[in-house]
Amino acid sequence: MKAKLIIMVVLIALFTIIVIQNTHIVPVNFYFWKFEMSAIILIAFPGLIGVILGYVLAMMFEHSGKKEKQSG
Repeated sequence: MKAKLIIMVVLIALFTIIVIQNTHIVPVNFYFWKFEMSAIILIAFPGLIGVILGYVLAMMFEHSGKKEKQSG
C-alpha cells in the first residue's frame, strides 16, 4: 500500500510540473470548431477526466467482485 501511495504522489507531482510549465495559449481545432485556450486547461482537463473515469471504473469492478463473492 505504501509503494502505491508513493507512486501516486510522484505521478501527481510530475503531472503538476508539466501543467504549470505549459501556460501559453494554443490554437485548438476540433472538427469544425477553432478556438484558443491555455495549454494548462488543454492538459489538465483530459487528465482530470481520466482520473475520474479510472476511479469510477475501479469502483465498478470492485463492486462487481464483491457481488460475485456474496452470491457464490
